[in-house]
Amino acid sequence: MNPKRITLEAFVNPKFAHEVFATAEKRKAWAKKIALIVSMEDNGDDMPYNHQPGDDYRWAIDRYGNDYWLTFSRENNLRFDLSCRYESEVDILQALANYVCARLVCKIVE
Repeated sequence: MNPKRITLEAFVNPKFAHEVFATAEKRKAWAKKIALIVSMEDNGDDMPYNHQPGDDYRWAIDRYGNDYWLTFSRENNLRFDLSCRYESEVDILQALANYVCARLVCKIVE
């Protein structure tokens, strides 16, 4: 298990599970929710941003350091990873994952 990567899964009605992160717009909307949790404010910029043009599965979610990312699973439509750059950020990442679980109705898988 990589401590700098936490896998989460969204809880949804199984009838709609195939739709959750099915489009780029839905993935960006979810990334925006998590970026707002990280930054605590919306100052009108383009957060979150995908730093790999054309790849709408990976998003930077912190405003200043590019230290935290959200990556959607291509294999499981309900799963996504939260990850960080440095070992010193692991405690913050765990706290973020716990808060995302409570706020956005998810569970930590790995």
